[in-house]
This record gives sequence, C-alpha cells and structure tokens, in this order.
Amino acid sequence: MKKIKLDLPTLNRQSSENKPVPPLDLLDLEEIKCPHCRDGQFLHPLLEDGKPDYSTVVPCRYCMSTETIRRSLGISSLDSTFDNFKIVEGAEDAFKAAKLIATLETNWKLLLIYGRWGNGKTHLLEAIAITIWNKGMSARIHTFPEFMERLKDTFDCNRDDDDSFKNIMAQFCSVPFLLLDDVGVAGSFTPFSLSQLERIMLSRYRDNLLTVVTTNLDKDELPRFVISRFNDAEKARMVLNEAEDYRPKKKTK
Repeated sequence: MKKIKLDLPTLNRQSSENKPVPPLDLLDLEEIKCPHCRDGQFLHPLLEDGKPDYSTVVPCRYCMSTETIRRSLGISSLDSTFDNFKIVEGAEDAFKAAKLIATLETNWKLLLIYGRWGNGKTHLLEAIAITIWNKGMSARIHTFPEFMERLKDTFDCNRDDDDSFKNIMAQFCSVPFLLLDDVGVAGSFTPFSLSQLERIMLSRYRDNLLTVVTTNLDKDELPRFVISRFNDAEKARMVLNEAEDYRPKKKTK
C-alpha cells in the first residue's frame, strides 16, 4: 500500500486545469501569492521514500478557501471541533474515544460510536476530520447511504478510471483514514451493501487502518462481522453515546 503525505512544499506543480505550471524562474515572483504551490493550486504528494507521486495530485491547502476545505472534508462546518463539542451527560465516553483516536497515536485504530439520533456522533466525526486536517493530512467523511449509491452508479456504464467500482472499493479498503457516517440508516443495509461493508472492514481490520464508524442503530442490530471486529480490544473500541437528542434544545436566534 502506498502511503502519502498530503501537506508538503511544492515539488512538481500542476494547475487546476491539468496544465503544467511554468518553472519558477519564468514566473514573476512578486505576483506569486502562494509560495507552496506557486499558484498552481495543486501539488504532487510525496511517497514515504520522499519521491513525488506523479500518479496523483492533491489540492494545495494554503490556497483553499474555507468553503473548499469544508467540502473537501465532507463536513457541515469548520466549527465542528472538539473544543466546540458540548459534553452533556452520556456523551463523555464517545467524546474521549473520538478525541483519543484523532491524535493518531493509539495502538487501536478502529472506533465505532453508536447511539440515538441527534446526540453528537456526526459532530465528533467531523472533529476527527478537522483534527487530522490540522495535522497536515486529509480524512474525508462519507455517509454510508451515499457511498452505496456511488457504488451502484458505477454499474450503469463501463469505465476504467478513478470512479470505477474496482477503484472506489480499493480506495475505501486502503485509504489511510476512513470516516463512515450513518451506517445502516435509511434502509441502507441490503445484501449488496453488507457484502461491500464486510469486504472493507475485513481489509481495514487486517491492515489496522484508522476507521471510525457511526450509526444510530443498536449494536444488536449491526452485522456480526462488524461487532466482532470492533470487539477486538487490541485493535478497536466500541462506544455507546448515551446522550439525548440535543437538537430540540437548541436556541433559536
């Protein structure tokens, strides 16, 4: 598996239109706004051996607007941080576990947070994404129903690019960080979705890759292959968020 670093000084530059960016000595240095990508907006990330990965580009985080960062991470707001999480009764354990795994220093890399609707599970997932982003890496949140729809959409056409079924599944199985929200909601558990989820969980459990899953289902309603892996005390944690739905308690302006 290739591991990449996502926040590095400029190596080989490429514009957002996929056109080569002129060498630095041909640019007017006084007009360059971003010294990291030299206004190319994208960078080639580095592999672990320090060589550029020419097969892919990543957005230059220093050029990204707040809205672009929000959409890139799949979060509702950049204010969804741990500092802004209201720790009410019943949410303490979920908060501690989420904040701990976001340090990227735990030996266990799998976390399941379950509990009723509206008690902050998604906020904690977004806080993890923001924390990882602030460390110079990227972890996008995917909702389970939307992910399944994306997979099904690949059946309507023959393609051999990044949006092919094979490549999408390979990405979800091997990406360094996977944040999966609302697993099992809206009738998204079907024989097809369960088989793909099992494949993803098997691969990520085996390779001990950071994986955080949230669901409003009770653990007894989750597939046994999910519960079995999150019950592994060496590799995982499973936490119940017992807090009540805080949405009705929000103050209106």
